[in-house]
Amino acid sequence: MTNQTWKNYRAFAHHRGELVFKILSRFISLPGKTVLDIGCGNGATATVLARQGAQVTALEILPEPLPNISQQRIKFINGGFDGFQFNQNQFDVIILQDVLEHLPDPARSIKKMSALLSRGGHLYFSTPNRLSFFNLISDPHWGVPLVSFFPRSWVKILIFSTLRIDRRQRNDWPALLSMKRLLMLLNEAGFKLQLMNKFAATQLFDCPQSIVCKPVHLNILKWLAKHNFQTHIQKIVNDRIGFFNNYINPTWYGVCIKT
Repeated sequence: MTNQTWKNYRAFAHHRGELVFKILSRFISLPGKTVLDIGCGNGATATVLARQGAQVTALEILPEPLPNISQQRIKFINGGFDGFQFNQNQFDVIILQDVLEHLPDPARSIKKMSALLSRGGHLYFSTPNRLSFFNLISDPHWGVPLVSFFPRSWVKILIFSTLRIDRRQRNDWPALLSMKRLLMLLNEAGFKLQLMNKFAATQLFDCPQSIVCKPVHLNILKWLAKHNFQTHIQKIVNDRIGFFNNYINPTWYGVCIKT
């Protein structure tokens, strides 16, 4: 991401948190619910959910300032998901906001999340699509063609060592998932998936900051809205497992229910 994109990503965090709340509220009532927010960033989503009455445990591996973590209903833990033990059936909701692609072992982590959720619990996620035409042209993290298709080891070699775009010492290099792989992981962990892309598409124009942060994408959305393209886009976006969500949709939004 460019510097401006990173600034926007942080500045728009509250809007993304509001989107999480809007989607979750279509499934459950949050007051009194226990929530685990994995990769909470600056705590904006945790704050939004806590204000709605949830008791939130916010987990973040990066030792960054968290100005939004200030409420009594939020417990902050600095560390990675695999490094902490929680009780089985401890949480009603788990949040994976732009985190799934960064997990070192997503199969193991998703099974662990399933164990932590109460029966009928909800797993919210947003994650980029490995086989999306748009992501293959320009990957969602650095804007480099074809990178979204590469395995994690190749991503590190290309971005860190060869192109030197990202020189941070990190263990969470992204490895995007295909829809086929995502469904397999969720099924193995006992989850039933409900995609929420169509709802997210309405927010793309009502509150674009909740979906995108790149300046070029924000400008494109302004142009599309000015020329009344939003109706056509909202007709194309769907929540079916098919061609659109396999190969076109750049980012999936979904809620998984533990069966």
